[in-house]
Amino acid sequence: MHTILAVFSMTRYSTELLVRVIAKAKEATDPHVTVLYVTEKTDLEKLKERTGDQGFLGTIPVDRFMHSVLGEHEKLKQERLLEIGRRLDEEHISYKVHERQGKYSDSVIREVEQTLYDSVFLPKPQRSCIERLFLGSEVMRVAEYSRKTRKSEINIVE
Repeated sequence: MHTILAVFSMTRYSTELLVRVIAKAKEATDPHVTVLYVTEKTDLEKLKERTGDQGFLGTIPVDRFMHSVLGEHEKLKQERLLEIGRRLDEEHISYKVHERQGKYSDSVIREVEQTLYDSVFLPKPQRSCIERLFLGSEVMRVAEYSRKTRKSEINIVE
């Protein structure tokens, strides 16, 4: 069996990544894909901190605004997972979906710690070179961990 991990999140979604996962699965013997969708709560928590717990954002109470944002986030996640599943089903590729909440790199590393994957596909973050230089890259942290400890083939896709 050839195990493949494809990682997606709200801020890290790539249709090209899915295309490459499908291509890898088609060339592999007995492929099995795990789709990991990370809900990055830290981004939503930052938004809540900025808006506060009480008061109004324009004419809308903040709690109602946050509830609406979370609902849209969940709706988008479900649409993306349905599309990914549809595409994998069309190609007759065996897959399962794992969902994790928390910091992106920690969530992906936890997944890689629990299962040995032959190939790992990560979306390239949408950050400038300067940001990556000074702030580092969570994707690079995951890639280095997977290369060193798990010996997985790493694919970073735009």
